[in-house]
Amino acid sequence: QQAPDAYIGRTARCVKCDAQAVITSSTPKPSPSAAPVPTPIFVPPAKPEFNAEPHRLEPALSRVHVRIIIGLLSFMLAAQLYGWTSTKSSGTKWEYWVESPEDEILNGRLSILGSAGWELVFARRASNEDKAQYEMVFKRPRP
Repeated sequence: QQAPDAYIGRTARCVKCDAQAVITSSTPKPSPSAAPVPTPIFVPPAKPEFNAEPHRLEPALSRVHVRIIIGLLSFMLAAQLYGWTSTKSSGTKWEYWVESPEDEILNGRLSILGSAGWELVFARRASNEDKAQYEMVFKRPRP
């Protein structure tokens, strides 16, 4: 077969024998008076040595790799499900109470509020011009 001059020097595969070769030249157009001289387009490569062992294609991923990937995906799914369930709201409704007792009655008020189920969640010492007291925030589950 003939190849265009633009393909000279490139490697091609023969459609008949499936051999690879470099395209050397194209066959010139015969002149009407001269007999055509065949010019080979493909130079067949040397035959490879015979190898008695069949060629085995290795899979892209081995069984070990597949098991590792499945294990990691399972772990990530379990972590996501656990994270979703652990951060889910408990549904408890709270009520809050703000109290600012004077220092003289602070211990008594804490005992009364604690026995009524109130939990102290915030406290700070605040002072006015003439007296100091605590500002406290309590919470307890709504009945």
